[in-house]
Amino acid sequence: GSYNAREKAVVSTQSTGDRTSKVIEDLFSADIVTICNGAILSEHDFCSTDLAVVGSQNHCEAGYDRYDGDFIHKFDAEEVSKGCYGLCGPWCHCWKKICGDCCWHPGCFQHDQYCENPDSRACKLGKGVVYGTKGLHKC
Repeated sequence: GSYNAREKAVVSTQSTGDRTSKVIEDLFSADIVTICNGAILSEHDFCSTDLAVVGSQNHCEAGYDRYDGDFIHKFDAEEVSKGCYGLCGPWCHCWKKICGDCCWHPGCFQHDQYCENPDSRACKLGKGVVYGTKGLHKC
């Protein structure tokens, strides 16, 4: 998921003391590691080590989406490079305690799209995650 600069500062400050290891070389394929360690994601807390990525051993714990009737997919290289839209949490850093997994969720995806304009009312009020066309979602 994406978020604005003010939120970035708060998240970075709050997570400084309890950050998980950022060693992802043994978890993800080389292309994903390159993207996660690249300039854009390194400015946004890198990637979570438990991120559900295509081809990785990390899996979705709650892999069924009751709204779309499809299995929730893992992130591919293109999705990671764009900032993991649909992940519960900022950019490619997962908030597993909120959603229960580090997979793609339709409500989070919708919210990330609204937050392309971080000053929008829809972004600030959590549209897509809290309310929206997908309704109240687990995420």
